[in-house]
Amino acid sequence: MILSLENYLAAIDEHLPSVLVSSAALSDIRAIARELPPVRTACFECPLGEVGVETDFSVCADGALDALGGRSASAKLNNTIVTSPPWQRFRAFCESWSASTLLRQTSNIWLEFDRSRHTVPILKPSVFFGVHRIKDRQRLAEAGVRLLRGGLLPEQLAHALSLSFRALPENANVFQVGVMLSRKNTPVRLCVLGIAPDQLLDYLLAIGWSGSIEDVKYILHSISQYLPCLAVDFDLDSSVNGVAPRLGIECYMGREYQLVKVHPNWELLLKQLVKLGLCLPSERDALLTWPGYTFRDVILPSVFFRGLNHVKVVWEPPGFVYAKAYLVFLHVWRGQ
Repeated sequence: MILSLENYLAAIDEHLPSVLVSSAALSDIRAIARELPPVRTACFECPLGEVGVETDFSVCADGALDALGGRSASAKLNNTIVTSPPWQRFRAFCESWSASTLLRQTSNIWLEFDRSRHTVPILKPSVFFGVHRIKDRQRLAEAGVRLLRGGLLPEQLAHALSLSFRALPENANVFQVGVMLSRKNTPVRLCVLGIAPDQLLDYLLAIGWSGSIEDVKYILHSISQYLPCLAVDFDLDSSVNGVAPRLGIECYMGREYQLVKVHPNWELLLKQLVKLGLCLPSERDALLTWPGYTFRDVILPSVFFRGLNHVKVVWEPPGFVYAKAYLVFLHVWRGQ
C-alpha cells in the first residue's frame, strides 16, 4: 500500500470542527493531500470571525524533500503538478539545498497551498524556510529567496530585505522567510520573533512600513498582555517599492503548548478576540477543544497529536482587521 497525506488526514479529520474547516474546504484539502507524500506535520490556516477568507493548508516538507523534490524513484508526484513554474522553482531549491552547506542550515521547509487565490492550489505553493539555526540569517535568507524567485532580486526588493535585517532590535531575529510563489509579483514574507511591543512601532517606521501606526498601537494594546511570545510578519514587494502595508501579529504561547496542551492564556486571548469582534464564540470553543491526540493504525500503529500552533491578527489597508488560527497535526509511529 502506498500512503499519501490523505491517509493521515483521514485519521484526524473527525476532530476538525466544521465551524473552523467547512466541508467544502476539507474536500479541497483532501484533494491536495491525496497528491502529496505522508509528511509528518501539516497545518490548517483557519479564518476567524465573519470574514470572506478561505481556509488554507500547509505541509512541513522536512523528511520528505526527496519525494517532493523529485529525487525519490518510489514516490513520484503527478507530472501535471511538478511541471508548474512554482514547483520547478521549489525543486531547484531542493537540488541546491542538497549540495549547499549554507542552505542545509535551514531549520524547516514548508509548502503553503493558498485556496483563497487559486482554483487548483496545489499547482502554486508558496515556500517558507526557517533561518534561525544560523548566525548569518541574512545571507541564508538572500540565498533562498534568489533561488525561489529564479534570479537576482530587483534593486528595491534587495534593499528592503537588507534594511529589514539591519534595523532589527538586538533581541529580535528573523526566524522564517517565505517566497509567495502563489501571488502576483512574488512578494517575500519575513517573520520576526522576539520583538517587544514597545520596539515594534519604531522598527516598522525604520523599515518604511506605510500602514496605520495608530491601528497597530490599538491592536497591541488590546492583546499584548496575554502573550508571552510575540512575532510579526510583513511582505516585501517590488510593486510597492519595498515594504507592503499588510501586517500580521502572530500570537504564540510557547513551544510546550503547541501540541496537546492548552495554555491558560489561550482562553483569555480568544475571549478578547471575541470581544473585539475578531472571533465567534463557537470558534473560540472549537479552538480550545482541538488540542489532543488520537491512536490510529496507518499500516503501523500511530499517534496523531493535535495542537493550536498560533493565532494571527492581520491588519490590511485601509484598516481591515481580521484573525486566523493555525491548527497543526503531527504523526508519530508508536514506539518511536
